Amino acid sequence: MLSQDDVFNNFMYDPDNGVMQRVDGKICNTLNNGYYRTNIGNKSYYVHQLAWLFVYGYMPKVIDHINMNKTDNRIFNLRNVNHHTNMKNKTLETRNKSGVNGVFQDFCGKFKASIGVNGKTVHIGMFASKVMAYEARLDANIKYGFTKGHGHER
Repeated sequence: MLSQDDVFNNFMYDPDNGVMQRVDGKICNTLNNGYYRTNIGNKSYYVHQLAWLFVYGYMPKVIDHINMNKTDNRIFNLRNVNHHTNMKNKTLETRNKSGVNGVFQDFCGKFKASIGVNGKTVHIGMFASKVMAYEARLDANIKYGFTKGHGHER
């Protein structure tokens, strides 16, 4: 288990600019899945995890980048959250390849429309086009009283 002392002994971290570097001066900026990673021994870690451990002394299960910039490891941009909160703080394009909230393309090419109501997913229907699914989703927003067009309000 990695400790705060392990991080102190191997890295320097500036919480104001988010830059982590090895004690030899090499900046930890190897990208992997959009995040900076680095190694301690034979194990690889995300820099935001090490930054959190450096500052707070423990490594939570999920760390969220508040501004959604995976390389912004300033300590005030990081927060300890649960998986659900982390998934909500993603761009629509990351969560949904159709680019339309509540509309998903299935493997056959049809578009499924759904909406979240009181913590449950309500199936609206399957449609031949994204436009038709989007229009059905907008109608459901009105039906369920969502004025912002997002659904999933609870």
